[in-house]
This record gives sequence, C-alpha cells and structure tokens, in this order.
Amino acid sequence: MSTALAIALVTSACGGSGSPANDAPAEITVASFGEYPTVDASFAFAATRGQVQRQVMEPLLDRDGKDPSVLVPVLATSWTRVDPQTLRFQLRQNVKFQDGSDFNAEVAAFAINRLFAKENNFGIRQVMGPQITANVVDDHTVDVVTAGADPILEQRMTSALIQSKQQFDTGGQAAWEQKSIGTGPYVMDSWERGRQFILTKNNDWWAGADKLKIDKVIWLQRPDDESRLAAVQSGEAQLADRLAVDSCLQALDDRCISAPSNAFSFLRPDQTSSPVLKDARIREAIALAIDKDTIAKQLYANAPVSPTIIADYMVGYPHGLAPYPFDPAKAVELVNQAAADGVPTSTPIRIVAEPTRLRSIQNLTDIIRDALKVLPLNITVEIEDQQAFLKEFLGTPPEGRSLITLHEHANQVFDASGTYGSYARCGGPNSAFCDPAIDEDAKTAAAAGGSERDTAYQAVMTKLYDAYAWIPLFQTELRHGVGENLQWTPRADGFFYVKDMGLASM
Repeated sequence: MSTALAIALVTSACGGSGSPANDAPAEITVASFGEYPTVDASFAFAATRGQVQRQVMEPLLDRDGKDPSVLVPVLATSWTRVDPQTLRFQLRQNVKFQDGSDFNAEVAAFAINRLFAKENNFGIRQVMGPQITANVVDDHTVDVVTAGADPILEQRMTSALIQSKQQFDTGGQAAWEQKSIGTGPYVMDSWERGRQFILTKNNDWWAGADKLKIDKVIWLQRPDDESRLAAVQSGEAQLADRLAVDSCLQALDDRCISAPSNAFSFLRPDQTSSPVLKDARIREAIALAIDKDTIAKQLYANAPVSPTIIADYMVGYPHGLAPYPFDPAKAVELVNQAAADGVPTSTPIRIVAEPTRLRSIQNLTDIIRDALKVLPLNITVEIEDQQAFLKEFLGTPPEGRSLITLHEHANQVFDASGTYGSYARCGGPNSAFCDPAIDEDAKTAAAAGGSERDTAYQAVMTKLYDAYAWIPLFQTELRHGVGENLQWTPRADGFFYVKDMGLASM
C-alpha cells in the first residue's frame, strides 16, 4: 500500500480518541518506540529520541517532508551565504514561545551556541562539521559561523531546535531537560518519565492553530514491539511506530505501512583502545563470522544488507562496494594469524547492545553470540539497560577497553560527513576509531561541494570499509501500524509531525 494514501485512525472510547464530531476535540494516542533520557533540544536530532520535541520546538529551517534535499523556512524566513563560513538568517517576527517570551536573534543565538558548544559535548555535535557559533546581527538577524568552510551548513541546521531562553534563565539546563518549551504547534503539558507525554494544541502558534486538526496527543512510551502492536490492535493507540515487519504485516495487513528509512544497525569496535581490536584482522574476522544475509532474512523480513552505514542516495555513498561476505573459515584463519603475530587474542571482548534501539534484540544478540563461537576469541554478548549502555557508548573509549557496541545509526544530514564526523573521526563524539591519514582526506572532502564532495567522501568511506572501522549488519526497514481513519503521509526523514495529521470522517 502506498504511504501517500490516506491512512485511517480508529476511534476508541477506552483510548480516549475519536473522529471529529461537531466541535468535540480531536484526540489521538501514539505508541512510540522512542527513548527519552531528556526532552531538551540536544537529543532531538535523531528520530528515536526527538519525535516528541519536534512537536513542541522548531528549527530555523527544516527539510521538506517529501524530498529531504529541499529546505523550507520555519523560524527563519530566509537565509543567505555571506561567505563560505557564514550563513545569515532573517528571523520570523512576532513569534512567541509557549511561556510567553519573545523569539528573537538573542534567543536563537543562545540556543544554537548552547547546543553546539564544545564544553557541553551534547550528542547533537555529531551532526556538526567545523565548530558552529551563532552571532546576533540585529533583533531579527543572526549569523551562524563555522570555524572552516562548510558547504552543507544549511542541512546541519535542520537539527537545531530552538528552546526557550527564559526557561533556561529561570531553571538552567535541568529545566530544559525536564520539559520542552518552544514555539511549535503543540505544548508539552506533562511527562511521566518512561510512561507517557500529554501534548495539547498551541492555540497561539504563529503559523495558525486553525491549521491543526488534532487537539490532543497521548504519547505512550512503549519500547517493546509486542506492546506497541497490541496497542494498535486493541484500539488503545492509533499509531505505533517502528514495528517488526513480519508481525506488523501479519496482524495489520494494509494498515502496516512502510516508511523511508536511513537507519543502519552495525557493530562499532574499540579500535583506538583495545589491544586486540586495534588489529584490523580481528575486526575483519568478526565481520566475516556473522551471516548478515541470514539475520536480515530471518529477523527483519529481508532488510537490505549494506557495505556501509549510509543510504545509497546520500552524498559519499561508496558505490561499487559489496557487503562483507560470510566466510567463517577465513575468519578463523585471520584470528590464528593475528595470534601468531603476538596479538593478545585471549583478551576479553564484550559486545553490548541496548534493548530500546533495535527490534528483536534478544534474537539478534543470540545469533551473533552463536556465530562468533567459531572464533578462537574470548567474546561475550550482553544486553544492557539504556543508562549503562550510554555510559559506555558515549565519550572517548578508555585505554585498554575491548568493547563492541551493537547500535543503530541514522544520518540526519544526508551526507557522509554526518556519519564520518561522529563514528570515525579521531576524537569524534561517538568514535572508537582513529586514522589520522583518513582524517586528512575527510578534511579535504568536507571543504568541497557538489560532485567533488561526493567523490572525495566516497574515497573516505571506501577506506573505512577496508579498515573495518565498523561492521554493518542491515538497513532498518521502517514499518508503522495505524488505525482506520488517519490521514497521514510518512516523512522521508523519519520524523512524523502531528501537525501534518488529520482525521477522516467515519
């Protein structure tokens, strides 16, 4: 069924939802996969952590829902290049935050600088190229300046949501983390951590509250597939995101809709810190010992298997490469060669996964554990809770650690720089890999534009492939379950906006 078709939303008295009747408020319930350690803007660049914030806060510019290469104005009315390092935004006037404070250049610059500040080291820095700084020009003009030329700064800025400065001035970072206050179409009324959000229509939205067809949203946090699917089947919820493909299709048929995806599941080995994983032969052996095609077929309904962790329509995708093959015999041979050369192959290696990021995580880790038993290595595989996983995943790997994280990555800038800067650059925010020579190539690629940029980043991504910097498993296929009366078209960037939804008459 085409995702462009109108998809309907079932009404349910027990879920508190209903189709529009007379002047009754329109209410929907969403059962969401998303994880929310906080609700400030620094986590809102990724679809798994930013769906709720995107209903409440807004960026200066955003991607078009149908074509992510097209940028559209939001809190900025226009933008121009002053020079290769400066992007000037003309800001929308007469806009207020949901706490009554004014939106202006001072507020925008404050929010942008806080998001990208090196000392804060927020996760959003992984979408950044050269260091970003925002400067006030006048009340309604702000310059966003980069430390070096950045041809895709406009695309990066779609990730930067603007949060209330008045809220920060009153309560600091803690206030930002506990409640989103923005200029957007919906207000965050409440958040029961780990359970649900209540969002209501912002009657003072600058773009016009009369455009909003949904008055209230109950946003349930349901990390496991079964409970989200059951919520749609029972009518408790009318939209459930990121469902397991097979069970979604079996239970919901044409109400299991496909959506564009740029997310990839992969293994990230500690190349910089580990005495054993720093040897490329060990990383290659692990890649060859895992049957990616079987995983994709058995667990993820024949999801695509890729040679890298960016989509083939993105700048820098290395066309011509094939996924790492399944060759356990060669994998064993590589480990034995490394051991003969003095690599400490008895060193304990931990593979850790976070249950809220990947579907069918227990089955996936079981298959990986069984596959790696063939190798003469000391490997354990475990699932950690979110906080424990993030503590190990984020930041610089400590010397001597031999860790491999099982993770999912979605490139939100649709350019190889967004993946390289985060997961492969020496000292990158999520990087456990370092090769100074590749870093130099990446610097050259980052300063280029057009076809030259694409060619340069293809070369960088090919070198990372040859170095086994990461081990791609499969490209995530997105499936959402819906009711019977929702009018909605999934966006190409993975986000979904309630402002774009409506209810058809039953």
